[in-house]
Amino acid sequence: MDIIKSNDFFRLMYERGIRKKNIEHDNLRVFLMLSPAFPDLLVLKSIKRTLEQMAENEEFMDAIREDLMYGED
Repeated sequence: MDIIKSNDFFRLMYERGIRKKNIEHDNLRVFLMLSPAFPDLLVLKSIKRTLEQMAENEEFMDAIREDLMYGED
């Protein structure tokens, strides 16, 4: 299992331009954390799954936007 410290994760997200602020997002940290006993450790597998779901949702939203735009013609 691969893990990363939460402060490193959020710093990397900021440096890569994914997040606009270099602060931890508590809800996301809680969702991705290894366990309540280790609140500052995040599981990379959970991060990968979350990013994949976000990409899938983006594709879905793009499809909805295209349908809406097509309906305006």
